[in-house]
Amino acid sequence: MCGGSIHGRSLLNKLIKNDILPTRIILEKNSPRSKRHIKFLEEAITNIPSLDKLINQIDMNIVEVSDFNGCFVDSVFIVTQPDQIMADFTTVSDFGRESFMFEAQNTSVGGDLYYWDFDNDSNKFSTYLQEIKTTFLNQGEYNVMMVAHDTLLGHQCNDTVFRKVDVEGYDVFNVFTPNNDGVNDLFLFDEWMINGIYVEIYTRWGEKIFHWNDINIGWNGRGYNGRDMEEGVYFYRMEATGIDGAHFEENGSVTLLR
Repeated sequence: MCGGSIHGRSLLNKLIKNDILPTRIILEKNSPRSKRHIKFLEEAITNIPSLDKLINQIDMNIVEVSDFNGCFVDSVFIVTQPDQIMADFTTVSDFGRESFMFEAQNTSVGGDLYYWDFDNDSNKFSTYLQEIKTTFLNQGEYNVMMVAHDTLLGHQCNDTVFRKVDVEGYDVFNVFTPNNDGVNDLFLFDEWMINGIYVEIYTRWGEKIFHWNDINIGWNGRGYNGRDMEEGVYFYRMEATGIDGAHFEENGSVTLLR
């Protein structure tokens, strides 16, 4: 049952006895008759302090079943609304630096089984109190998804929540091929959550031939004069600042191939 629905077969199984096949079924939802039953219930259990709340939450119904022999039976059943499932979780932090250890605490309402997809090619099932941890090895934006599920109510009652996690960092590459084929044409650092960057490129003789200081810009294999540089090994110096104020420096070499 979810959102006030009820499985008809399970209801009939409770009402029909002795293998008598029904020929006529009448279902009255919150009919005057069912309301009379509510009035009777109200008078019979006046000692319950929370009766008004109970009456407002129940959904009383009348069902009548008759067969070929004229046998007739009716019954009253009460459908109570299950608690709404609301998926939610909190994180120790939604920002970190590669490699970043992500931790979360389940704060969902309802459900007894939870599916997690961390958007880093890993996932898991958990119970409510189970520890939730994963490691983001690379920089980037990750959308962590959690689905709250109730094994009795089924998938139609699932609820889903997403949280964004940012991992600060960059990559260091050692070869690129600036031949305008659209693949690996630039030497860059593929940075994420970096506020500023400055990179210089040198020949093996120490001559500076290029630099850049803009985010997500790279070297296309040409010098200051716009001419293609020869294949070979070049050296770089990089300085960068993360959005959290962290300072990064890299010195290394990169091979240019055409």
